[in-house]
Amino acid sequence: MSSNPHTLHTFGCSFTSYIWSTWADILGQQFESFRNYGLVGAGNTYIFNRVMQSIAQEKIKKDDTVIVMWSTIVREDRFLEDKWQTPGCVYNQDYYDEGFMKYVQPEDFFIRDLAHIAAVYHALTSVGCKFTFTSMSPISHIKEYLNHNFLDKLLRKSIIDRFTKKYKTYIDFIRPSVFEVIYNNNWYSRYSECVQDINWYNSLRGPDWPSLTELELGNVKLSTEVEQEICHLLQANNIDEVLKFRLWKKIDYHPTPLLHLEYLDKVLPEIKISEQTRTLINEEQIRLLEPQV
Repeated sequence: MSSNPHTLHTFGCSFTSYIWSTWADILGQQFESFRNYGLVGAGNTYIFNRVMQSIAQEKIKKDDTVIVMWSTIVREDRFLEDKWQTPGCVYNQDYYDEGFMKYVQPEDFFIRDLAHIAAVYHALTSVGCKFTFTSMSPISHIKEYLNHNFLDKLLRKSIIDRFTKKYKTYIDFIRPSVFEVIYNNNWYSRYSECVQDINWYNSLRGPDWPSLTELELGNVKLSTEVEQEICHLLQANNIDEVLKFRLWKKIDYHPTPLLHLEYLDKVLPEIKISEQTRTLINEEQIRLLEPQV
């Protein structure tokens, strides 16, 4: 099936390595060999380290191809107990305590990750291999969930503009993100095409919560306490968002195999995807979206 005699190396977060095929797995089928260093929850510190480690160990050769999908900036990765700890967005995890969070500033993450991106750019240039940067979302985009509106107040435009100018060459090298190309700048815009688990809501439903039928009909009258409970669980600002995006179905907003294929066709058209791979991805998509019983 492979059309390229060399090795493909891919780096990223769960948008790169997940429980179903991603853009990386699809492209990997087009190469003679394939190494995927994606990790669920990973931020750009992990990605930077894994790329540099691969270069240091001479795993990446001059004739190889490297594609990096940069993650969102509000993540903190640590190498502890001989393995990478990647809990994902720092505003939606319980790994780092309040003492740590007191020193968290999105602007710091932004400046840190721009340096990571620039360093990887120069390191891969020195290897002489083909490489491409993509991203999960634009580098200055920091909201991963609906209830993260408060983050807009923490990111000072003057600082973002200043460092964007400093690192413009490297930012411009990153191709349009999944957030922009596939989700139209709204993570919830294609929820009907994503994997859903409607049974999840009933497994966690509180005694005063509305039924699935009431949610489907939009017929809900809630106390303030119940609405806060539901919105906290579903990462929404209010019940209107829960109803609009049908969040009670526990929608997995990771791109499905077909959405990953769509992204590749639009953003990396120079790497041709075989018809055999396209058929396999379509078959996987059908299995993935089969109604759960």
